[in-house]
Amino acid sequence: QKMNRLFRFGDSDGDGTLDFEEFKEMLCHEEVRLWLSSMDLDAHSAEQVESLWRFADNDGDNRLSVDELAKAISRMKGPAKNIDMTMLSERIDALSFEVHNIQKTCR
Repeated sequence: QKMNRLFRFGDSDGDGTLDFEEFKEMLCHEEVRLWLSSMDLDAHSAEQVESLWRFADNDGDNRLSVDELAKAISRMKGPAKNIDMTMLSERIDALSFEVHNIQKTCR
């Protein structure tokens, strides 16, 4: 319920999705920050915002549906170390992809 209300608040163009700019703008509002903080999620730094975005945008279409955002937040809520682990996991995945590409070019 609250997620839907906050999502609609952030969806400034009314298309039913959030682009990255709408997402960043939504996270600037105190009510959203308090709500995230109540679930032990911290999205104050640019790196944390970008990490949350990448984690939530499962299909890579650069748009977030309310379902994508809800699933991401439910998986990440909890102690702040969960978001840190998510960021670390993303970095490991990116490095693994790069190593795989380097291996392919060396063959």
